[in-house]
Amino acid sequence: MNDGRTSENPEINYGTGGMLGGRKYMVTTSWNAPETAFTLPGEFFNETSVDDGPLFGFHRMNAFVSLKKMESFHFHDVEKNANIERDMKLYREHLTTVFEKEIKTQLAL
Repeated sequence: MNDGRTSENPEINYGTGGMLGGRKYMVTTSWNAPETAFTLPGEFFNETSVDDGPLFGFHRMNAFVSLKKMESFHFHDVEKNANIERDMKLYREHLTTVFEKEIKTQLAL
């Protein structure tokens, strides 16, 4: 177990020695913030996505142990402007798309 670096060249390859290689993870979150809070100029998250902003550290932690990220799904505006029927339909479609892609990848191996 190590962090991926070698004594011969300790300046490179940090974070590449994880023991969970071959495994993947998916994140599903819910936000009271509307999606536009992440996408519009001048809004709170400065045009930074959930994955590249609030969840950046979480994704890097998983990369450190060699987990591969699958496409995330984020529910937005769940308090003030919820549309559960639409959101659940989109979530089911997301799961179908992501896992069909995974199955096809596995079958191709």
